[in-house]
Amino acid sequence: MGNNMKSYLFTVLLFFLLSSATHAYKTSFIKSEPTTTSSAPVEITDLAGAKQYLYDFGYMTNSSYPFSDILDTETISAINTYQKVFNLDVTGMLDNKTRNQMTLPRCVVPDLNVTYDLNSETNVSWPQGIRWFPNGTSTNHLTYGFLPESKIPREFRKVFIDAFDRWSEAIAELKLAKLNFTKTNYKTSDIKIGFYFFDNSVDNVVGGTIMRYQKGSCNDNGSKIVGDIRLDASKYWVLPGDNGTWSWKDGDFDLGTVAMHQIGHILGLSHSSNVKSVMYPSILTTKEIKVELIANDKSNIQNVYREISSATASDYRGHFFTLFGSCVLLINFFFGFILLFN
Repeated sequence: MGNNMKSYLFTVLLFFLLSSATHAYKTSFIKSEPTTTSSAPVEITDLAGAKQYLYDFGYMTNSSYPFSDILDTETISAINTYQKVFNLDVTGMLDNKTRNQMTLPRCVVPDLNVTYDLNSETNVSWPQGIRWFPNGTSTNHLTYGFLPESKIPREFRKVFIDAFDRWSEAIAELKLAKLNFTKTNYKTSDIKIGFYFFDNSVDNVVGGTIMRYQKGSCNDNGSKIVGDIRLDASKYWVLPGDNGTWSWKDGDFDLGTVAMHQIGHILGLSHSSNVKSVMYPSILTTKEIKVELIANDKSNIQNVYREISSATASDYRGHFFTLFGSCVLLINFFFGFILLFN
């Protein structure tokens, strides 16, 4: 099976079917014994689960299935990279701190090697920087809608409205663009927000963002690009002002934090290794709330939108605003995993 097809299967199954593979690596690698860097072949019980995790989130490119429990140089390198990204001691071993980090709730969107591969075969892709934005668009106005079947209450919708406003204000403050978001009908919206009941075994991912083609008007094949923000409906979502005792360990998550994170993906940002950033992929502590953009977030915004400005000058025949077009983009939030955010 080719790498492209495997990447496609992982994306589709994780978001639409949510296979139990995620549960498998979550429950297995935590039992793994510390690895060694010995030159002799080393077999570690349930190491295959950790390899699956590292592969799913972009740290390994080896797509040989099934993963084995044999420790190899690629796995050691992947663990080293993972530890660097999350500011852990770089040991190349699955030590306790590394395994604990892997079990934290997080966004489904990979941290590294995110591939933009939206085509007629896959019809779905992760978001990645300016590649979210289609050629030939001509407006800075994006719409969003809420999945009717989710019956999202007004208080929940208000959280997303406020999150869109924060991102718009930050982009305007940096003098990068004036980006407007407007609530509209779900069916015709560019950004689609919904809560879904995923496989109950998947409990370390709370949400994510993908882009896909939707049948409509716009491009040559009669479809337009849209973005989906998908959150786990089985979680208890905490609203602003809720000062009660809550913890992700009990299945409680701050909706504002997740909304900010997923919208960041929609706007082209990747994950950040800064634990204070709204784009940090994992949820670390009890009652963790991240809704305000820090300097690191704003710097990342500038980096992404400078790329966009450069691209519009050479590829899009216009200034920045040509990025968001009538057919529009996709915008969406986590990969994530099933969500995450941070």
